[in-house]
This record gives sequence, structure tokens and C-alpha cells, in this order.
Amino acid sequence: MIALALGGMGSVTGAFLGGILLGVLESVGSFVISGGWADAISYGVFLIVLMFKPEGLFVRVGEKSVNHEG
Repeated sequence: MIALALGGMGSVTGAFLGGILLGVLESVGSFVISGGWADAISYGVFLIVLMFKPEGLFVRVGEKSVNHEG
């Protein structure tokens, strides 16, 4: 779920890349800090991405708008 939100809800490639990015960050963080912090690292990255780029990391500019009310 976190990988999907990181990559972008409508992007299969973004979800794939978000999963890879999340896995690498958890592995490096577990190695550097401790294995018990893996969940905290993933949720921390998730919250930071939501604060600064809520549409996802790998969404193109034209794909941002899902709302068709306009």
C-alpha cells in the first residue's frame, strides 16, 4: 500500500519503482540503524512524500488530475 502511494495511484510503473525504492530504503535503514526500525522508516518516508508531493513521486504532470469535474 505504501509503495503504491509513493509511486502514484494511477501509475503501474510508478508503483513498481516506489516498491523498489521503499525496499532499498528499508534494507539500508535496517542495516545502518536496526532491523526493528524498518516499519518506522517506511512510514516516515511515506509521510514525507505525502507532505511534499501528495500525488506520488513518479506521476507525470498530465496524469495528476483524476477528477473530471472541470
